[in-house]
Amino acid sequence: MSKGFSAAAAVLATLLSAGAFLSCSNASGMTGLDAFVIYNGNGTPVSYEKMMQDISRSDVILFGEMHNDPISHWMELNIAKDLYDLKGDGLVIGAEMWECDNQLTLDEFVLDSLMDMDTYVANSRLWPNFDTDYKPVLEFAAGNRIPFIATNVPRKYANMVSKMGLGILDSLDTAAYSYMAPLPIEVDYEDRLYEYVADFFKNMGGMPAKKSDVRNLVDAQALKDATMAYFITENREDDQTFFHFQGELHSAYHSAIAYYIRKYAPGTKISTVSVEEAEDPAKAKIEKGRADYVVVVPLSMTRTYAD
Repeated sequence: MSKGFSAAAAVLATLLSAGAFLSCSNASGMTGLDAFVIYNGNGTPVSYEKMMQDISRSDVILFGEMHNDPISHWMELNIAKDLYDLKGDGLVIGAEMWECDNQLTLDEFVLDSLMDMDTYVANSRLWPNFDTDYKPVLEFAAGNRIPFIATNVPRKYANMVSKMGLGILDSLDTAAYSYMAPLPIEVDYEDRLYEYVADFFKNMGGMPAKKSDVRNLVDAQALKDATMAYFITENREDDQTFFHFQGELHSAYHSAIAYYIRKYAPGTKISTVSVEEAEDPAKAKIEKGRADYVVVVPLSMTRTYAD
């Protein structure tokens, strides 16, 4: 197994460090048609290679994507490939887009090769943008038998909580508890990210929402975050790196999933990457503390599906 980056990534890193059209890390800023720029947490442009060297030393890497952004998904695939080159059997992959009650079928496809992709798709609950955005990384995992973990809570339980709050979980059959983080789930409503999420929910749909309704929506977000964190920690050995991708608001400010990972597995070294957009990625103002690295794509970037 090679201990360097993949050949494709090496070419990409060369382009980045040279300030080529894909990104820029030169002192004079970007020119031409720029697909993305990578910044460190202090707002300094860095190369893809520098980011990889840093995050590959972590126990858990949380990649906060924009769901309909093609650069997010292309970068997820390349990070997975490069981590596999570095870690080999020490790599585990997981994602928000797979719900944990589908794990058996996922294992039968990825690890046991008991079915082809068409059969797997027909027997799974997948996001509508699976073919364009998530199928490539799953194919890569299956081709190399990299463990792929369905970390998210089944959506029916998140929907229950979004309407009735976390208390509704106490009424479930005990069999359901194997599909979520251990109860009770503690939620810090004063957490910077959850306050941000609550403010967003307050005016969702153009009308101010009731305080109780907003609290329930935050609870549902926390249930997802805690469950993803729990299954990350439960499926990573001490010598493994877990690469996980999720929507950016599930990892921003080193909170959400990261918060619960620290709760379930204190001492875990976590790196976070956020994808954001700006009119001109070369002139983006990076919010300190948002993530260890921020990938900025242009507002004009094509989308894999409409919002």
